[in-house]
Amino acid sequence: MNSPAFLMMASVLISMSKSGCGRMEEHMARQDPTAPADTAALFATVCKVGERGGDGTLIAPSWVLTASHVAEGMFSRTGGDLQVYFDNGEVLAVKRIFLHPDFEPMGPHDIALLELDGEVSGITPAALYTDSDELHRPIIMAGHGDMRMPDGAWIREGRLRNYTNIVDQVTDAHLIFDYDAPGSDATEREGTGGPGDSGGPAFIATADGLALAGVSSMGEPGADGPGSYGAREHFVRVSRYQEWLQAVMRDPTQHHALVRLQFPVPAKDVAVSAQGISRHTLGQGKRERAASAIVEALGSGKETTLVEAIAKTYAPAIVEARTAQQIARNMPALMNELAGAHLHEVLSSTPEKVSLHLRNEEVSYVLDVFFGPSGHIEQMAFGRLH
Repeated sequence: MNSPAFLMMASVLISMSKSGCGRMEEHMARQDPTAPADTAALFATVCKVGERGGDGTLIAPSWVLTASHVAEGMFSRTGGDLQVYFDNGEVLAVKRIFLHPDFEPMGPHDIALLELDGEVSGITPAALYTDSDELHRPIIMAGHGDMRMPDGAWIREGRLRNYTNIVDQVTDAHLIFDYDAPGSDATEREGTGGPGDSGGPAFIATADGLALAGVSSMGEPGADGPGSYGAREHFVRVSRYQEWLQAVMRDPTQHHALVRLQFPVPAKDVAVSAQGISRHTLGQGKRERAASAIVEALGSGKETTLVEAIAKTYAPAIVEARTAQQIARNMPALMNELAGAHLHEVLSSTPEKVSLHLRNEEVSYVLDVFFGPSGHIEQMAFGRLH
C-alpha cells in the first residue's frame, strides 16, 4: 500500500466507513458476518458514546476507553451531559473525561478514558493487549457505525457488527491496515470502520480470549471513496499507552478532566467585565491575540461579542461551512460557564495549542485553543480544574 494521499481524523459521525468483504462489486463489497446475537455476546463490552456519536470499550467496571476526538466532540456537543449505551440495555452517565495530555486534533495520542458514574453490571470488561507483536496479527473490529452497501447507500441502524483485517504496519502510536479486495490477501470478513465507529475497538485473539489492541482514530478513503477497496485505517496502539491508562484509573484526581457541569447557569444577557485578563502574559503573536480575543468574548457573557470574535479568529473554511453564529450556539457550556471568567495564567503555548487557566470567582478552568497551520483557531475544549 502506498503512503496515504491524505490523512483525516475519523470525526464523530463523519469520516470513516465500514464495508465487509463478500463478492466482487465494482471496487466495493459488503457482508453481514455474524448473527446479531453472536456479535452481542462476543462484544458486549462495546458501547455507544452518546446516542449517535462514536463507540468505546469497557475496560474496567466504571471505565470506558475511546478516542480523544470522540470524547472531546461529544463533551462539547452535550455540554458535558454525556452518557454511554450498552447493548444489554444499561445506560450510564459519564462522570469525568480524561483526554491524553498530548492529544492534538489530526495528530497522535487520540485516546481517552471515560469515568462512569457507577459500575456496569453483567459485563466482563475487556482485557488490554500489552504485547508489542501486533504486526501481521489478525484483528477483529466491532462497532455500531454505519455500513455501506455495494450501490453506495448507507445502512444507519446503529446495530453492533464486527469485521476482520490484518495489521499491515505498526508505528509507535498506531496500528495500520487497509481494506483489501477478495483475492488480494483479504480476510474472510474483510472490512473497515464506518461513521459512528470512531473510538471503537480492534481486538487481537490471545490464549485467554480477545484483548483490546487498537482504538479507531483516523482513516484514508479508498479508490472509490469511503468504504472502497484500498481504504487505509489508523487505530491508536493501546499497548503504547498502558502506563497512562493505569495511572489515570489508579488515581484520577491527579489528572486533568473534562467534567459534567452541575452548578447553576448565569443568565446569558448579563454582561460581566473581563478586565482581569492579563494580555501581556499571552504575548502579541497572531495565535496569542486570537486566544485573548476569545477569552475576552467568553468573559463578556454576550453571544454577539463571541460571534464577532469567532468570525475574526476561526479558520475561514470552518466559518464558511458553518456561520460564526451557528458555531457560537453550539458552545452552550463554554458560553454559560465562562461568562465572567478571566485569564489567570498561561499553562502552555505551542504553534498547535494554547492552554489557558481561567478563573470565575472560586472556580478554575482549563481552556485549550487549537490552531491550524495558518494560525487560525480550529476548535476549543475546556474543563474544570480540581
